[in-house]
Amino acid sequence: MVFSCCVKGCRSESYPGCGLSFHSFPVKEDALKAWLKVVPVKGSTKYKKVCSNHFKSQDFVIQGARKRLTANAVPSVLVTMPMETVKVISNIQIKPPNIMAHQDVPANSMKIDICYEPVPNTSSQEITLRKRPLSDLSPSLNIPQSNKRKCVAHKYVQTSREFKPKNKSKISPGVRYSKELKQFALTLKYYSPRAYRFLRTCINLPHPATIRKILSSAECNVGFLKEVFEFLKLNVQTNPALIHVVLIFDSMAIKSELVYEKNSDKTWGYVDLGGIENVDSYEVAKESLIFQIVSYTSRFKCCIG
Repeated sequence: MVFSCCVKGCRSESYPGCGLSFHSFPVKEDALKAWLKVVPVKGSTKYKKVCSNHFKSQDFVIQGARKRLTANAVPSVLVTMPMETVKVISNIQIKPPNIMAHQDVPANSMKIDICYEPVPNTSSQEITLRKRPLSDLSPSLNIPQSNKRKCVAHKYVQTSREFKPKNKSKISPGVRYSKELKQFALTLKYYSPRAYRFLRTCINLPHPATIRKILSSAECNVGFLKEVFEFLKLNVQTNPALIHVVLIFDSMAIKSELVYEKNSDKTWGYVDLGGIENVDSYEVAKESLIFQIVSYTSRFKCCIG
């Protein structure tokens, strides 16, 4: 910020290398009155500055690389305005006025011829003549730009016509996986994600993003899973291991986190009791209650909710 000295007649301004320091008016009332007696200022003194030219050398205290004023410092070196010299002329000569006789001239004795012919204005003609060539040249200046646009548009149409039949003959690079391969990929990813990543380098398996899309289509909401009950209902007659099972449940610590699901437009992560009304519904969940069935006769276990 550039400061200027408020002392009348002083033209000092702050700039890099000026060698001057600018000081604000004091806040204390007694010191402020002493400053205003020497440097009268109209209005507020909040943004007014006085340069170091108006202080004596004993008014400063050097603190490190900066010069500061003492507590009792008052501007004392003021600018002296040059006095105008007035010359006094003592020998004044007064001459008597010359009196001349005036005679009235009748109005009818003087005839004045007035010319009413218009005088041509040459400046306006020059301006119109200079403006005319610019207006005539403006269409010719736009011709190269319009030709350039037409050339670009023509090239784009030609390239699009060339690539259109080529794109029609090409087969889509997308891979359609069978239902058995998807089930195998889901099972392998469930048992070992690291083994799944390694096996993907050897054989053609779905991308992990595809696995996430498949899992997102299944409804795994809070509560008991309907898909698991449908599976047990279909396989209980053919698989004897599903006849004698035990139901166990336990709590599991989970990561406290809020996740937004775009498909259902819902935020998951709050305490949810699966349809039971909860007072503290906006509390972030820290644990989950898991229900699981385990077979007596075989190594079969399945989470049902």
